[in-house]
Formats: sequence, C-alpha cells, structure tokens
Amino acid sequence: MKNEKYNDTLIGASLKLILLLPITTLLQMLFPFSVNRILTSLILFVLAIIIFQNMNSKLIVKFMITVLVVMTTFIFTQKVMMNLDDAIYWMLYLCCLTLFNNKYIVNRYYDEFFRNISFVKFIIAITEIIIIITLFIPSAYRYSESWGGKYFCSYAYSPHTMTTTIIFIELLIITYFLLVKFKIYYLILFFPLVLAVLKSGARTFLISFILLMVFFILNSTKSKTKAIIILGIVGIGVLYFYMQSATFEKMEFLSAKNTYGTNKVATMSSGRTVFWLNDIQAFFDLPFLNKIFGKGFDYVYGVNERTLGTAIWAHNDFVNNLLSVGVLGSLWYLIVLFMFLFKLVSSKKYSMVVLLQLFVLVTAFFAGFYIYVGLIFSLLLIAIIVLERKGENVVAS
Repeated sequence: MKNEKYNDTLIGASLKLILLLPITTLLQMLFPFSVNRILTSLILFVLAIIIFQNMNSKLIVKFMITVLVVMTTFIFTQKVMMNLDDAIYWMLYLCCLTLFNNKYIVNRYYDEFFRNISFVKFIIAITEIIIIITLFIPSAYRYSESWGGKYFCSYAYSPHTMTTTIIFIELLIITYFLLVKFKIYYLILFFPLVLAVLKSGARTFLISFILLMVFFILNSTKSKTKAIIILGIVGIGVLYFYMQSATFEKMEFLSAKNTYGTNKVATMSSGRTVFWLNDIQAFFDLPFLNKIFGKGFDYVYGVNERTLGTAIWAHNDFVNNLLSVGVLGSLWYLIVLFMFLFKLVSSKKYSMVVLLQLFVLVTAFFAGFYIYVGLIFSLLLIAIIVLERKGENVVAS
C-alpha cells in the first residue's frame, strides 16, 4: 500500500513536470538559461526512480539492453559530447516506449491525469494564450535564408521544436476531449494550433498534425456521417489556409531555387531523399564491426557535413539508427517500437488506432521522432488514450 502511494506521488510529479514542458518550450528564448534542460533532467530523474521502483525481470532485461546499446556508441564515437546529446534522447525514447507499454504504469498515469484535471485545463489554456499572442508578435518569427522567408517559432529554439510542442498540446487536448468532455464547438481550440504549424514551415509535422485530427474526429462522434462532414469542413479549411501559408511559400521557394538540381523529389522533400541515400551509402562503406554496432550518434552529422556541406541528422530515425547504433541497435529499436505499436492494436476502445500508429511511424520516417522531447512524451498521452477503461470515453453532444 505504501509502495503504491509512493508510486502515485512519483507518477503525479512526473506528469506535472511533463505538462509544464510546452510552456517552457514555447517561451524558452525569453530565459537567460535553458529551463527545458533543467525540467527534462528532473523528469528523467523521476522517471528513473519510477523505473527502479517497478522493476521486474522483463523490464530489467529491456532497460539493460537499451543501456548496453547506448554505452557501445561511446566506444566508436569521435565526438563524445555530441554523441551524448542524441544518445540521451535515444535512450529516453526507448525507455518511454517500454515504460508506457506497461499497463500498470499507464493505469497509474491515467488516474493521475484525472486527479490533476484542473492542472491539465490550466496548461491547455496557458499554451493556447501563448500561441495566440505570439502569432501577432514580429519577434516570434525567425528568418531562414535556406527557406527563403520568416517562419513562426514563438520563442522556441526553432520552428521544428515549436511544431513538435504544438503536436504535444494537440494530443493533450484530444486526450482531454476523448476522456473527459467534448462539444463540437470545442474544435475552435485547434485553430490556433494549426495556424501555428502552417506558419512554421514544417511540412512534415503538418502531416502528423492532420493524422491526429482525423483520429480524433472519427472517434469523437457517434455518427460516421457527421464525422465525414466535419472532416470535409476541416479539410477545406486547412487546405485554404495552407495555400496562404508560409509552409506553401516555402515549398514554392524550394521548388524555384531548385537546390538539388533536377531531382524534384529531393527538392520537394527539402533534401530528405538526398540525406537518406547519402547516409545509407555511408553505412555500406563502414567497416563490418561498425555495421553491426554503429559509429555513434555524432557520425551522421559528420557524414552529411563532409558530403553535403551541412552538419545535419538524417531526418529519418531508421537511417539515423543504421549509422549511430548499427544493425543490432536498429533491430532493438524496431522491436521496442513495434511492441508499443502492437499494444495499441489490442485496445478495443477506439476505432482507427492505425492512425496513431501512422502518426508515430510517419513522423519517425520523415522527420525523426526521438530527437524531440515533445514527441517522446506524446507517447504517454497516446498510451492514456487507448487504455482499456470501461465507460470513460465520451462522444460529442
């Protein structure tokens, strides 16, 4: 009994810290120091205690393999500190996939979500206000020469960091609507979010955003006809604003600039296909030992800087993994990821769970999932949404 109470205290604390992340991320550049780094460190510390508090033989094996894969990268890395940054994110991602795949843990988070429902509403309200206000502040837009214009990022480090935070907020609102209360006119809360994404220039995350919206609309109405009508209206609205947005202007700019020669696919994907092919070739050029164990998380940046002139990751978790953790680490990543995704299928609570699976896979494939803290902790909200608890989902009225 004491152990459960202690667990609930820790889980409640970690939930509140996670829910604070969107606020600190959207306002990060206003602080003279990295509030997010402090907050993330606190979350990691509390999660570590939760993990050790609930250890069983299966969890021990999974966490030990994850730690072993990460530690191996330090044997082959050329830049220890650069390797450390992404290694922490990779380990956090796999640990969260494992932790949020544990029904006992998710049950505790589910209960804490309801115990802290006032705090959840407060976070939603504050983040909505921040987004609406900063949309009208010129200094919340940043000029990008490579993208050919100014793009909205609030006061986050970058448009991509901002959009992944928007996706977390979107999922938080969806969780509240599906589990607590929803009215059709509540859909207005999504408008500032989609506007922020459209103004950010981050096209890939627009796809992720839409997948979650479709999932929500299909699962928040009794009538499928009504759901289709709402989807049609929302779709037309998003298309209209997309045609007027910075994201559309970015696509036109990249197409006109023709950065990647005659390769239109590469141009339209902002060079992603070039990164992927370049990095896959670099993998095949590695010595056999490095093919098996990888070359460290810093290696992909060096490869792209030498061959493409830009120190950038692959924008694809699966390609990134081949160079960073090799074949063995990539296989372990896929095992842990698909164990989490298959667990979602076992839920009979919601139809179209495949859209949540697509959200994770599409984002991982076209942008990278594990390097964004907002996306990592969105896994918790997904786990809470699909948890089997009788009679606690709501429908639109």
